[in-house]
Amino acid sequence: MKLDKFVEQLNVIARKYFYEPSLRDNRIVLSRSQTLLTVPIEFYEDEVAIYLFARTTSWDGAGDRTDMNDVFSMLPALFMRVSNLHISSKLLDLEHPLGQGDDGAIREVELYARYITFSQPHKGGFLPRSKASLEIIEHILEAITEYEVSLYHFIESDSNQNDSCDYTGLDLHVWAVTLAKALNQNIKSDGVLYNKRVNPSWLYFRSLSHKLSVIRAPKTAYMLRELVKNTNFEKTHSSDGYSFYINKPTLNAFKDDETTILLKV
Repeated sequence: MKLDKFVEQLNVIARKYFYEPSLRDNRIVLSRSQTLLTVPIEFYEDEVAIYLFARTTSWDGAGDRTDMNDVFSMLPALFMRVSNLHISSKLLDLEHPLGQGDDGAIREVELYARYITFSQPHKGGFLPRSKASLEIIEHILEAITEYEVSLYHFIESDSNQNDSCDYTGLDLHVWAVTLAKALNQNIKSDGVLYNKRVNPSWLYFRSLSHKLSVIRAPKTAYMLRELVKNTNFEKTHSSDGYSFYINKPTLNAFKDDETTILLKV
């Protein structure tokens, strides 16, 4: 399909879901008000690439927002995995502009933003410039819209409480220390971050070395269990320390030792 025709039809689809397209270099970025995700679509010679960008701002929450950036990139990825699209995503952490780690101004454990790319079944989100690809893009926008409309079902909040982010509460510290001990990790390690947030409300723990995040949010856990319960994942086989599960057409592999770590926490 010719580029101008593709872009014209893409704009029609985007506005159907209340996205406002904006042209930036070789890509169109789809955004809409009061949402946490934007949808960049990059253009190449005969292909397009679609992915998601997730980042909160100071308008969305107080304090360091690693927890919010983590949760609000994981949730849409999980939602699309158990949806009828069966999309398996890869989360790519983006470094803070001021740098992170030993040579930067920001701790390495903090999460500035994320890309959500579509590993399966769309080969990293790369699609031919065609009518069929426009249909795939529309299905993705529809799924994102469904996720964002239903997000309040997943998140606990209390309008009677002020928004806050706390790093020092006793209940938080006891919970975080318990997790750190289960992981055989020093709670004071620079690779550990934890906090308690109100509106959205949860306890949050992140271990950089284990590549693990734990969120204590009963409402979120219940909703995710309900979604997974209605999805048929079939274990196909185990090999070389991995277990393989299929939910056609998507196949995922899990490290057995990582499963052991999850059971500890």
